[in-house]
Amino acid sequence: MKNVLISLFLIFILFNNCIFNIMSISNAGKWTVFFVILLIVIFLFFTIFMPQKLVLNRNDIKILFILVVMVIIGVLGNIKFKYVESYTFIITDIIDFLKFPLTFVLLKILQFDKLFAESYLKVGNKIVKLVVCLMFICGLISQVVNIGMTPNGRVWHGIKAYSFLFSHPTYYVATCIFILGLLISENKQKNTIFEIILIISTLLGLRTKGLIVIVMYLVIKIFHKFFKEHRLIFGSSSLLIAYLVGKIKLQEYMAFSNSARESAYRESMQIIGNHFPFGSGFASFGSYLSGTAGSTIYARYPIVEGFNQFGYPTALLGDTGYPYYIAQFGFIGVILFVYLLFLIYKSLVEVNFNIASIVIFLYLIVALTSESSLLNYGVEAAVVLATVNSISNKIYLKGKIEI
Repeated sequence: MKNVLISLFLIFILFNNCIFNIMSISNAGKWTVFFVILLIVIFLFFTIFMPQKLVLNRNDIKILFILVVMVIIGVLGNIKFKYVESYTFIITDIIDFLKFPLTFVLLKILQFDKLFAESYLKVGNKIVKLVVCLMFICGLISQVVNIGMTPNGRVWHGIKAYSFLFSHPTYYVATCIFILGLLISENKQKNTIFEIILIISTLLGLRTKGLIVIVMYLVIKIFHKFFKEHRLIFGSSSLLIAYLVGKIKLQEYMAFSNSARESAYRESMQIIGNHFPFGSGFASFGSYLSGTAGSTIYARYPIVEGFNQFGYPTALLGDTGYPYYIAQFGFIGVILFVYLLFLIYKSLVEVNFNIASIVIFLYLIVALTSESSLLNYGVEAAVVLATVNSISNKIYLKGKIEI
């Protein structure tokens, strides 16, 4: 029963956008805020009463320390520049910022990642594979018959942007990458067919970042042994690719003077220069929440079409990821954020250089060039990444013992 319940929660993690979209529930993402708070409370309880149950290494301590420092830097920006006065919005944005990194590290420390891994291997993988087949079949049908799964309207060489039952192809493609990571982590030859149809399904979403990560996955898989022996080269190459993707995307946005993403990047660079060294503070820039909070920074650093004709914020305020970090955390915060990503990557490969975890991590890094991935689905990404990493490490260590 335990494995069934945990597996159902994992399925909810993967498909909650799909579920809420079908039920027409708005602002459904608020559950993630409560999830993070609950996780913090559990961590504090174990720290005080059962510290022996926690598994904490030096890398985890560094991640926690950096998160604390970045929160302090963000709050200092709020105190100094006062673009947002409401403590409620500031605290909410702090939790949004912590969704991905804190959830990931606490799941490891509390060993919840192992519970998710065990339940997925015993029950969850069967459900996931059934859904993969369903998504693939619906994807093919949607290309010839309108079954309501291509609402985006985007067409490329006759291929319609497919989103299954998700609210947008972006969420659909992200979920496909998460599932791909789960399938790869099992390290089973019989999963190859599921990986192939999932890759095809992912490409039907017509998301550039999905295509890039799929290509990177195939390259890593082909040259796995080389990259495993030369991790510095792999890490440098990955950062270079992420940089080039960001640069290409930015040049693409620059070609359209009225692009929200272009103005978000441009204004964030202005903000980091004029708010040295702390940045503008939480809930002040680059997120839908900042518009709802009434951040006054937009009077000087506007994002094109960030507000509608009635003065209400639009989704375009948070339509890209990196400007959020650049503007709100400033010069020092950006350096710490890059180091934070490095530490998370390090924790993913400390036991085994596993492709599954790396694919998901690379997707998140690339996705930040054109969406607020760590804010929009940070909890989901953290839970899946922690689960995938635990599965990969478990199977790797089991193989070493058998040898």
